[in-house]
Amino acid sequence: MVDRYKSFAELSTHEVEGIDYSVTFIGRRARSFLIAAPHAGVIEVGTSAISELVAAKDYSLYRFESHKIVDEDYVSLHLTSHIFDEPVCINATKTHETVVTIHGCNDCQEIVYLGGLDRSLIGNVAQNIRNLGVDVRTENHRFPGVHHKNICNRGFSGAGIQVELSEPLRRPNNYTRLVPAIRRSLKSRLATI
Repeated sequence: MVDRYKSFAELSTHEVEGIDYSVTFIGRRARSFLIAAPHAGVIEVGTSAISELVAAKDYSLYRFESHKIVDEDYVSLHLTSHIFDEPVCINATKTHETVVTIHGCNDCQEIVYLGGLDRSLIGNVAQNIRNLGVDVRTENHRFPGVHHKNICNRGFSGAGIQVELSEPLRRPNNYTRLVPAIRRSLKSRLATI
């Protein structure tokens, strides 16, 4: 997949906020976690709702949602995670310890790929999702999320987690299984701090 734009500055000169895309940030007092969906809306369908449910009223929430239809040349307003530089998001990452990004991939079977630099949190999320009977990959996959500029690694800890959910897991009937598993992992992390 090739992104149409190479930066948010370039995207914003060609696309209109409020029509082509929207940016949402809801800051919470607790600055432990920022739950971010940088490819929400029609880019990676389902990530808008899942990120909101994971954040609930406990964690800060960021979403970049595309409202444009996907065409044959690009995924609608997708900016790869290590070049994603939308200013509201970048500023939000600076005030949160850990960033948890919610993504979607096109795999047809139920599978979760976990990436990022926070190996402890990756292990905890992996175990909680495996307990649901869902296949989880944490190594040697195509979504490593280890670039230091990847949104998930831009919190002030320098290490976060990228959660890539296959298409079936982003269907509404699976939210009630998946979201509590992720939230358990976040609560468990807070209990150890």
